[in-house]
Amino acid sequence: MKFYFIFCSLFILANNSLFSQEDKKSGIFPDSIGNLVDAFSTEVLYTAYVINPDGMNYWEKQDSINQAFGKLIYGGKIEVIEELNDWIAIKIRINRTLNVSGSFIARFADEKMFVLKKDIGKLSEIKVPIDQIKKISSKTINNSKTVFEENTFLDSLFHFEYVNKEEYEAQKNNSENLIVKNEEIKKENGLLKLKLKNGTKEFQDNPSFNDNIQIFSFLGEVSFLNSFAISCMLYESIEYKFINKETGEFKAEFNDYPKISPDKKHIISLYSSVYEKMTLLTFYSIEKETIVKQVEYEFPNWFSSIKHDKIFWSKNNELYLPLVSS
Repeated sequence: MKFYFIFCSLFILANNSLFSQEDKKSGIFPDSIGNLVDAFSTEVLYTAYVINPDGMNYWEKQDSINQAFGKLIYGGKIEVIEELNDWIAIKIRINRTLNVSGSFIARFADEKMFVLKKDIGKLSEIKVPIDQIKKISSKTINNSKTVFEENTFLDSLFHFEYVNKEEYEAQKNNSENLIVKNEEIKKENGLLKLKLKNGTKEFQDNPSFNDNIQIFSFLGEVSFLNSFAISCMLYESIEYKFINKETGEFKAEFNDYPKISPDKKHIISLYSSVYEKMTLLTFYSIEKETIVKQVEYEFPNWFSSIKHDKIFWSKNNELYLPLVSS
């Protein structure tokens, strides 16, 4: 089995959470320090990305000899406000400690900083190195989790390879989702009713604004597993479940949208967390109509797309997905 990866503009992390922590400076500063820019009136010429795998320094002046003020990580998004030959001026939010009338306060404000033009480029120029893609921080089998203090390489179960956008699009056009929609099944007034062989299975929304929230959605039917597929949005997560059409019992539960292989032998779910900076890949086997969780890996160096239709199996049982550095 192969996993094919393409990095393109299908998934964009577009905020400063991609940046590493700015240098924290202490001491006495005049309250006018820094080249402040207005967050709303300053024109952004275009956005770009850090394409230097080692990251990109930024300075208060166009002077790379002196110590840099801070550093942005590989893949970080930047806003360009001025082009200056070999330099680029960017708008970036800076954390400073200022001395105001004898009291130290923290200031978070947009400032103008300078970076070298050679270190920026388009999103399509960024690739997570294959050896970084393959690194895992944990492995779980039979509910027994092994955490690796130093990231280790994934075993030989999977193969990772980049493809170009043209191949990705061509394979996507020929892909098939085995969770098939049924337009006759609709939720009414927050109530989802699934007709079983004998009786019905009901799911009632609870649209509260606390941790009791439950919002159900019908995803479709999986005929060869004799199952319905639903999702349930909770306070901080979304659950995905298969439900037996005859008994109404839960057949399987997934931490993200389940992707069924065309040969109907495997399922993969990919859950990416921007906050935890990792992707959780869970691999299942299908034995007759039974779904068995085989292994779960945690990848610390990349995210996958949050849009499930961007991830798909090709007809030759290879999984395609966009990814971005975490």
